Amino acid sequence: MSLSAAVLADEAVDRCPVCSGADFYVRKDFNPKLGLTIVAIGALISAVFYWFKRDLIAYGILAFATLIDLVIYRRLKEVTVCYRCHCEFRGAYKRTAPAFDLHTADELEQEYERKIGRELIKIALQLRASPQIRGTFVLQMLNSCGDVGSKTPEHLHGHGLRP
Repeated sequence: MSLSAAVLADEAVDRCPVCSGADFYVRKDFNPKLGLTIVAIGALISAVFYWFKRDLIAYGILAFATLIDLVIYRRLKEVTVCYRCHCEFRGAYKRTAPAFDLHTADELEQEYERKIGRELIKIALQLRASPQIRGTFVLQMLNSCGDVGSKTPEHLHGHGLRP
């Protein structure tokens, strides 16, 4: 892992220290599960009122839950995220990265997963050649890697590759 001078000085994010990528996007530093939870609780409470034929109150509760979610979302700061490894950068630097682009994410995530997969398989093959380490660990590692290009980043994060 190597940090660039700009990242160390908290001036800009120009290179990812985990994957050495230079492609980033900016998003709100918001936990989507929290937002979904707020709206789901509002929907459940609203459903109770809707069941008892109190439609106006039910719609009001839904609107209120959505408003709370929106207020929380607006107050949060932005975070810069690496397209390849999803490493998040917080700090006082100026955000220059564009918004999320699905096409760019698809291309760069797959590229990074293939790279990581090749590196894991290379390490596993080196371990297999080592006389100190016997086959079960290496076979488990190779089996877990499999066709890495088809797996999601969350799968790779489960193997301790999370930045």
